[in-house]
Amino acid sequence: MPIRILVEPGTYNCLNLGDVAMLQVAVSRLARLIPSATLQVITDTPDRLARYCPNAIPVSASALRIWFEDDLLLGRFERLFPAYGVSYAPKVKPYIRRRWPRLLEAALHCTRPLDARPGELPRFLDALDSADCVIVCGQGFLTDHVGKHALATLNLLAAAKAKRIPYFLLGQGIGPLTDKTIIGRSRTVLPDAKLVSLREQLAGVPFCRSIQVPREKCLVTGDEAVELAYRRQYATRGKGLGINVRLSPSSGLTENVLPMLAAVLNRFARTRQLEYVPLPIARDHKLRDVQSIRILLSLTGCESDGGVYLETPEAIISEASRCRVVLTGAYHAAVFALSQGVPAVCIAKSNYFRVKFEGLADQFGTGCTVISLDEANASGAIFEALVRAWDGAPWQAETLRRAAVVQILKSYRVYNRLGRFLRSKFPEDGINALEYPMDNRGACVCAR
Repeated sequence: MPIRILVEPGTYNCLNLGDVAMLQVAVSRLARLIPSATLQVITDTPDRLARYCPNAIPVSASALRIWFEDDLLLGRFERLFPAYGVSYAPKVKPYIRRRWPRLLEAALHCTRPLDARPGELPRFLDALDSADCVIVCGQGFLTDHVGKHALATLNLLAAAKAKRIPYFLLGQGIGPLTDKTIIGRSRTVLPDAKLVSLREQLAGVPFCRSIQVPREKCLVTGDEAVELAYRRQYATRGKGLGINVRLSPSSGLTENVLPMLAAVLNRFARTRQLEYVPLPIARDHKLRDVQSIRILLSLTGCESDGGVYLETPEAIISEASRCRVVLTGAYHAAVFALSQGVPAVCIAKSNYFRVKFEGLADQFGTGCTVISLDEANASGAIFEALVRAWDGAPWQAETLRRAAVVQILKSYRVYNRLGRFLRSKFPEDGINALEYPMDNRGACVCAR
């Protein structure tokens, strides 16, 4: 019987192209590692999942939320219960899930309208029960701003632990995290993971050590999407200035920052011949990045569609290759650029984005500059960083590419450790060793 792998991705709606890129890389590697495996991916949008990962089998994210979110039992009737009952419920629900799952399933149909379509909850539970391993692929769920998702994912891993299903966390971004409930549940789950690989070491490694994840299980590999961008290597030292700005609660940026950024861009454009290249990553909430890029560039006097037709990671990566430098408020726009040798100037206001960008800068080095918009004279700092990056781009390209290669190789070693573990459990299932990847010139990246 084929190995059955349940994949918890960083995106349920496939509307963040950075998360999609990490998912594509993970699914592709798993398919090459275990050609006969059944890959089941949790999603809200089976059609979009099929577009990006055609061989993946969709499993209902609505069913996961119904089963593993802490309010799953009381739901809309929570207001009818005394406060002490509501506060006690999260402690009881895991016990009920473990001891009487079918009774709980019946209770759910009585206490709340199910978001999942008929039959999806039983199918999800069957997918979990029959899984040979659970993989949380590249994402940043262990952070304060996605607390509900973090708890549901940790509850999923706790269920896997109770069922003695091995689980792996690969390509994870962690922090900032102060929520005591999430930290407490992480402490009960993560140390028993077979492997925890991290996108960066500045925040991720100290957190894993603080919750007692064994040192030999905790590895820093970089972002899984690095490979997707590195393989393309279209970068031509063009005259493009890649643009992304993320207006969202997680970034802390609002439209109030756009006039300042437009003034910086106008000042910089007077000193260099350039064209603006939109690099939208998040396409949720009325095409979020598309709209903010469009508004920003309109303030510079430039008409732009904001990159509305760039609907795949490959399309964004191709546009990034036209750039000499990228100015971005979104993490994966920087990843796609840096991995091809294009310097990035990253702007952050929230602690969440600052931690992400500083971890990325630590992985790539001097070609990635992080500027806090809370610092004095942020506009001047952005302008000076753009000048340095633009003038230094030809000399930084190869250093950035070498940093990408290091991350790719580390990530491959982790997947091969995963393969060796599964091979020890399923020796008859034809589990391969991943060969080192080739770049677009046919050269093995380990030779660089």
